[in-house]
Amino acid sequence: MLALSRHTFGKDPLKFFNDLPEIIGRNENGWKEWIEKNDPEKDPIPDPQTVDRLNGEKEVGAFMKLCLIRGLREDRTLVAASGEG
Repeated sequence: MLALSRHTFGKDPLKFFNDLPEIIGRNENGWKEWIEKNDPEKDPIPDPQTVDRLNGEKEVGAFMKLCLIRGLREDRTLVAASGEG
């Protein structure tokens, strides 16, 4: 998660997930519950602000969500990428 929070995507100098560790820390139980689900890619991310940010990025929002899933649940990456999730 820390590496993802420090990563810039493309030429954008803003770090999309810059505040992710803080966001997770504010709702640790919600994130833990989401991460521990059998298929978290099918459920909403437990932070409305992150969801809004992902939805606002029409061109890369789905990719960013996939990056988030990959960072938290690597085992679900292929399922999420295939569109089954």
